[in-house]
Formats: sequence, structure tokens, C-alpha cells
Amino acid sequence: MPDVLVFPLTLSCCILDNADAAQDMPKAHLLEPWKASKAVQKKANCIIGKDYPAPICDHATVHKENILRWVCRRECEMCSSSWR
Repeated sequence: MPDVLVFPLTLSCCILDNADAAQDMPKAHLLEPWKASKAVQKKANCIIGKDYPAPICDHATVHKENILRWVCRRECEMCSSSWR
């Protein structure tokens, strides 16, 4: 594990729960070990989905969807407030 890193509480809890599995993961992949290549995962003895949990969603896709939802809601609020 790295010497000292500061994470948001939920992220640090997830990392601490799986710290043993990811202890040999290079620092470059520590926050997102699922982005490491299969070779890096094998070298670190941390196979995603086996030794470390796989992500529950694709964060990039979910982020885009949530931004679109926010924009649509914002536009709806602006339209409905102008009619009042």
C-alpha cells in the first residue's frame, strides 16, 4: 500500500475493504485497478472480478447520462417557471 493517500470516505472504505487484494497494484492503478491491463493485474496478483470486485457500472457512461438528466431537468424547471 502507498504511504499516505487521502480519499473521500466512501472511496477509502472500499479501498480499505480490498486493501489486501490490491497491495501489490502499482500506484498508477491504485484508485481504478480495473483499468489496469491483464498483465499488470496478474503481476500484482489482483485479478479484477476474482481478487478485487469489478465495478458495478461504467462510470463514464453513467456520468454522461446524469449530466444529460440534470440539463433536461434544469431546462424543464426554467420553462415551467417562465409560465408562472
